[in-house]
Amino acid sequence: MEDVSAVEESKSLRIPVVYSTFNMMEENTVLTIQLKIKKPDHRLFLLIHNTKLPSFSDHLFYKYLKTVPMENGADTMEIVLLSKELAGPGRYFMGIGQFSDTFETNLMSNKEKRKEVNMSECVPLGTDYSLRFISDGVAYLNHTSVSWESDGIEVVTATRDLTVMYTSHLTSFGAGMFILPNTIDFNYVFANMAFIDNLTIYLTLIISLLFFIVLLIWARYKDKRDFMKLGGAPLPDNKVEDKYLYEVLVVTGNHKCAQTDSNVQFILSGDREETDIRTLADESRNTFRKDSVDDFVLAVPRPLGPLQFLRIWHDTSGSGSNASWFLSYVVFRDVQTGEKFEFINNRWLAVEMDDGQIERLIPVAGKEQKKEFNHLFLNTSNKNIADEHLWFSIFLRPHRSRFSRCQRVATCFALLFLSMLVDAMWYERVPDQPGTQGLSLGPFHLSPDQIAVVLIGNLIVFIPSFLIAFIFRKSGPKKLRKNRFVQAVRKTKMLHGDMSTEEEGSLLPHQEQQLQQQQESETSGNQPIIIERKEKKKKFTLPWWMFLVGWLLVLVCIGASIFFLLMYGIMFGNYKTTKWLTSLVISFFTSILFVEPVKIFLTTMVLSAICKKGDLDEDDADEDEEDPVLEQDERWLHPGGRKPTVHRQKLDDETLARLREQRRKEVEMWSILKEIFTYCIFLWIFLTLSYGNRDPNAYFLQMNLRQSFIHEGYLDDTDFTKVTNANRLWLYLQKGLLRNLQVGRHYNGDQPIYLRGYLNDQANRMMGYTIIRQIRVMPNTCQVPGKLRQFTENCASYTNIINEDEDDYCSHWSHPNPYTYNTTSCNIPEFKYTTANELEALAMWGQRDWYGGGGYVIRLNEEVTSIRTRLHLLQRNGWIDEYTRAVLIEFSVYNTQVNLFGLCLLIAEFTPGGGITPYFRFEGIRLLQHINTFAGFVITLQVAFVLFVIYFTLREIYYMYKQGFSYWRNYWSYAEVAILLACYTAILLYIFRHFATMDQLKVFEKTKGIGYMRMQFAALLDELYGYVVGFIVFVGTLKFIKLLRFNKRIGVLSATLSQCWDDLSGFLMAFFLCFFSFVAMFYLMLNKYLDGFYNFVTAVETCFSMMLGKFQFEEMKQISAFIPIMFFIFVLCNSWVLINLLLTLIIKSFTKVKYDLMNQPNEYEMVAFVWGRMQILLGMSGPTHTAPVVIKNDTVQNEADGMAQDPKTLHDFPNKVDKFLDHINNMYFDGKLDVSNKEVLKNSMYQGGSSYQGGDDDYERKF
Repeated sequence: MEDVSAVEESKSLRIPVVYSTFNMMEENTVLTIQLKIKKPDHRLFLLIHNTKLPSFSDHLFYKYLKTVPMENGADTMEIVLLSKELAGPGRYFMGIGQFSDTFETNLMSNKEKRKEVNMSECVPLGTDYSLRFISDGVAYLNHTSVSWESDGIEVVTATRDLTVMYTSHLTSFGAGMFILPNTIDFNYVFANMAFIDNLTIYLTLIISLLFFIVLLIWARYKDKRDFMKLGGAPLPDNKVEDKYLYEVLVVTGNHKCAQTDSNVQFILSGDREETDIRTLADESRNTFRKDSVDDFVLAVPRPLGPLQFLRIWHDTSGSGSNASWFLSYVVFRDVQTGEKFEFINNRWLAVEMDDGQIERLIPVAGKEQKKEFNHLFLNTSNKNIADEHLWFSIFLRPHRSRFSRCQRVATCFALLFLSMLVDAMWYERVPDQPGTQGLSLGPFHLSPDQIAVVLIGNLIVFIPSFLIAFIFRKSGPKKLRKNRFVQAVRKTKMLHGDMSTEEEGSLLPHQEQQLQQQQESETSGNQPIIIERKEKKKKFTLPWWMFLVGWLLVLVCIGASIFFLLMYGIMFGNYKTTKWLTSLVISFFTSILFVEPVKIFLTTMVLSAICKKGDLDEDDADEDEEDPVLEQDERWLHPGGRKPTVHRQKLDDETLARLREQRRKEVEMWSILKEIFTYCIFLWIFLTLSYGNRDPNAYFLQMNLRQSFIHEGYLDDTDFTKVTNANRLWLYLQKGLLRNLQVGRHYNGDQPIYLRGYLNDQANRMMGYTIIRQIRVMPNTCQVPGKLRQFTENCASYTNIINEDEDDYCSHWSHPNPYTYNTTSCNIPEFKYTTANELEALAMWGQRDWYGGGGYVIRLNEEVTSIRTRLHLLQRNGWIDEYTRAVLIEFSVYNTQVNLFGLCLLIAEFTPGGGITPYFRFEGIRLLQHINTFAGFVITLQVAFVLFVIYFTLREIYYMYKQGFSYWRNYWSYAEVAILLACYTAILLYIFRHFATMDQLKVFEKTKGIGYMRMQFAALLDELYGYVVGFIVFVGTLKFIKLLRFNKRIGVLSATLSQCWDDLSGFLMAFFLCFFSFVAMFYLMLNKYLDGFYNFVTAVETCFSMMLGKFQFEEMKQISAFIPIMFFIFVLCNSWVLINLLLTLIIKSFTKVKYDLMNQPNEYEMVAFVWGRMQILLGMSGPTHTAPVVIKNDTVQNEADGMAQDPKTLHDFPNKVDKFLDHINNMYFDGKLDVSNKEVLKNSMYQGGSSYQGGDDDYERKF
């Protein structure tokens, strides 16, 4: 239902009648007007006319709304009208007004007298209302025209639940319900199109269009970049003479850091042949990116036969995380035959991941392996998210897709504007709760109206957007691209300088020769041997010009949507438009980030589990290219002999271990830097929020309240600290409390106008009123010794909450009886017990005892003179007596200048032994956060904080899962868990505090600030929130010890604490044993003399102060001469001996760790590693690349490979041999061997060395 602010709107009208419009669509239409009036006590009427605004003198329908019955249990009235009761189909005006209190409504029962009533009898409406129009119709199905018609049907009567009609034929008929969309009054719109008055809708449309244009420009730029990625890149080691082609599709996974910059090589083995070591590279494109498909063209001398194995590896030459690679799968497609071979890997080639290997031997995938669920789901989900999710595909679009980024942007915005239009058309038109025919299932509700609106809205949005996407996806190119295989062959020949005889557009090399050979063979009657190619069936495509139709549809959808959105925005007004936009933004992002991904996820799961379609490499690339024209050289036609096996030297374990260690350091370095960076941001956000919750003005506020109500040092009986008995307490209440509790006159005697409800300082507004609450103890809560019972039988101790008195009394605390129960003295409110629930109070701890939330209450909600009179009366009636244990004064204030609440508590505690202990507490707290100019910034930080907490939670869950039980062996794990638990506690406390504050502010607003309200619960939550925040800041700051563990000094500190922990645990046990023995002794000896030892807890606190040098030696000395001796022993044992022993243990461990390198953390090496990387980044030193994997061939494959050696090396080889022979001759033959004569040299070497003149022994010695 649409809310109508009738109260405000009618005040500005000369005739205070609020008008609305509705439409009657057809004959036999039943119109239901639903009205929900906010206030039941009203004098509203309703008028309807069809040609002009209705009045008492000219109208078609009149109804005094107070006479319209309500359904049982319903708060909505319904008026059912037939079209024939009005004026048939058309537009109608309806007005709602209110009669004055003096007007006699019975005059309106006569239609003639009604015309004589003047519109001046109307007064501005005193209540708002909600309005909705529902249009029903009846029709039958005409089987001839296949349409719904209403001929021969007449609606007689209609009620809320029943429609009665006459029909002149017995046909199947049905009743339809259609909720009319929001109407547009173009006269009103064109008269109220001012930019300032409709700022929300104008800014929304302008920003949306600007975003559309900017995104379209960016998409066009990316489309041009994507176009450069099309086609197949020839491998750099392809040879011109190799004519047999394979297309290679390499699919990189979608894992984190899946991309690589390393050099990738492979060996492909088939039944007939095996390739040499080939390199996958493309100088013009950035290959092997995350979730990418790279297209290469492999040229080989002859067919390899059915492919069997793929050996693939890389050399880890990439930098950082780009040294590793996650290979999903590789597809080899025989260009000549169309056969396809798939090699599925789905594993890492990385020294630090998986099994640490950088080489894989992958067999060709069979049908079952191609249809495995894990493989299909992993790759199909990635593909569908990047291509099927329209908004995500703008940024993740596969570059081989025909559906460009510009077209996707246009489709998305057409869908967006249509969705906005549909949402505006039926905004607040459908009831939130289903009617009698609706369906309710727990929190979910569904009605026929909702179903109808959803169906119609989906049709309006789905049909145009589906047509646009379909046209863009299926529109073929105007001109087919050059075939990527032909282009790859051309590029290879250009690189080898073999383009002298080939021009663009000519046949491929040797194609003319092939045609000539084919003609000769046909002439001779011999049929040429041709490799059979499997023709692939072309997919359906639309003509190229259809994309123009798609763009036209986009412009029409966006233009029409913007026009009507502007109209609706002006009709709604700024406030309603803002509400509509808020709901629209939430639903839009919910759809993009949750609904669509879940839908794609479920669809992919079903398709992967049931359909098992394994053609993951199919796309639009083949459809938009010319067919390949390939030569069929006869060298392809016969299988040749298998090449010699190519041997390669594997990477040794030592090198692999070195690479793995270096990569481990890199990963750890980036992990540490990332952790430090993210944690610094998190801590900065949290500190900003926590310190923003504190205000220096809080101290000044509590000091002002303290000076206003405590009056320390005053000598006029207003000093609360001097309250020591009941009489002085009554004097303080009369003089000290009431003096500043209510605002007084100004210094010049003027009345404090507009300051009602303020304190006398005229700066702090009271939140409600002050209460004085008494806590009483029940009689006989302790026992009187037998020998003293003859003197007294009454004994009352501390209340301890459980002994609090909760009975109702008469004056002087006498019990009522049947005779006095209804007397005035037994009905004094201050002698009646009020429970904690009624006061919304919590238990609390004072200086002497625990006190519950209930008590006997004095409410100071009157003028000061009346309050003084009431206090005198209560004093005479003995309101404070021997059973009083505490009198609490409680109130709260709010200071608008500094946005702080002030909580005030004054307690006078009556001890059973006599006397009063005064205690007071003033607090300044901030409970409202989002009211200043930084509200948006604060909200942003709060959202970021929640996201960080979720991120850290998921990270710790992952660590728990990965590390198992060993996770809990690290002390820092407990700190991480403690921080997370504290963060979640802080979030909950913040939420509860906000709602508690809002509840009290609602009471303040409802009672105009004079009703009873209590901020104690919100203050308690704020106090707990402060404790939790302090704990998070403390532990979170200490966590930097862990984050900076690679720093040597921090590492030595951590290692020292670890080293001395065993000794410290034993020492601490001895320390606390000795300390608490002294605490017990001092408590027993000084308990009745000094306030610092009145209970055991305060004794512990005092003893710690004594260790720190803060003590009251003179007072202890006056108590007993034995106390100074024990004090000296305490100082000697704890401050001198034990503390120095503690320092000795720590220094000893520090010295040991400092000189014991084995105990130092190995993270020290990270400092040098990080510094080295920083030097490389800043250009201060060159990069230290990891040595690539060396691949060697043990055998020469063929003569051509042998000729490929360096010519200079071959030319220098004879000279080096001559030098070698001269060295042998001089060294072993004393220069007597003739190395220039080949025959002599041969005889000397193989015939005993006749030219050598030495003996045999000498000869053997030489050799």
